[in-house]
Amino acid sequence: MTDTTTTPARLEFWKQLLVEGCAPLLDLDAAAIVALPDVDAARIASALAAGSAFAIEPDLEAATGPASYEVGRLRSPLTGPDLARRLTALRRTARAAQVDLGAHALYLGLGVLVWRDATGATRRAPLWLQPVELERRETGGLR
Repeated sequence: MTDTTTTPARLEFWKQLLVEGCAPLLDLDAAAIVALPDVDAARIASALAAGSAFAIEPDLEAATGPASYEVGRLRSPLTGPDLARRLTALRRTARAAQVDLGAHALYLGLGVLVWRDATGATRRAPLWLQPVELERRETGGLR
């Protein structure tokens, strides 16, 4: 049996990790995300919790309206090939983490906190993480 209480020393250690930027979620790598601008985070989270699935489509500018979950589609400003590459890379990384570490590693970040650290560098961190999976559609794309 291990001690599950949170000691002051443990809290201080966690705070140091966060301050030093060692936590990857506190400085998101742009190559590791697919932006979905203009979505209602609460509605997306609710739909996912209810079991909805979404196709992720390219070219937000070509869309006739904002990203929408009612029709099962989310739109990204990435072009088709860029979006396909990014989603495939995310899926591979998540599957490798599942196999190697036994840990789920793919999340939809809903909302982003942006701030500047003491050096003036811009940092980004998700406000809410929703576990998701990317699966192949019959057409070959990912949803």
